[in-house]
Order: sequence, then structure tokens, then C-alpha cells
Amino acid sequence: MKHTMNFSGWVMSDWWAHMSTVNGMNNGCDQEMPVAKYFGDQLKEAVLNKQVSEDRINDAVLRILTPMIQMGFLDQK
Repeated sequence: MKHTMNFSGWVMSDWWAHMSTVNGMNNGCDQEMPVAKYFGDQLKEAVLNKQVSEDRINDAVLRILTPMIQMGFLDQK
């Protein structure tokens, strides 16, 4: 859906609203807040078990880091 809409930003869950690993990631959520309950070890297992593709992980990382880099958040001061 994000690609269809040409949306380049990232999708973050509302705090404590996330309830899924595979469905959440495969349906477009890029970041779980406020902690990695479903996008931590469970996500690692889902990738290893081929339930979530590495391409999807790369897409999420790119969506999160691109605006941070563009705004200088990762620059050393």
C-alpha cells in the first residue's frame, strides 16, 4: 500500500497498540512503539523462518533511517 500511494515515510504503531509480528511487519508497520515486544526476537525468528522477507526489513530500515539522515540526526556534533 505504501508503494502504491508513493509514501516514503515510515509507519509507527501507536504506543502499546501493536499485537502482531508477521502480520504487522508484512502489512506495513515499520516500527513498534514504545518497546520491541513483537519486533524484537519474534521478528528475528520470523525472518529466519522466512515468514518476513529480508527485503521487507530493508524497506522498514530505509524508511526509518532516510529522514533521520536527511535531517542530520545521525551527524556527530
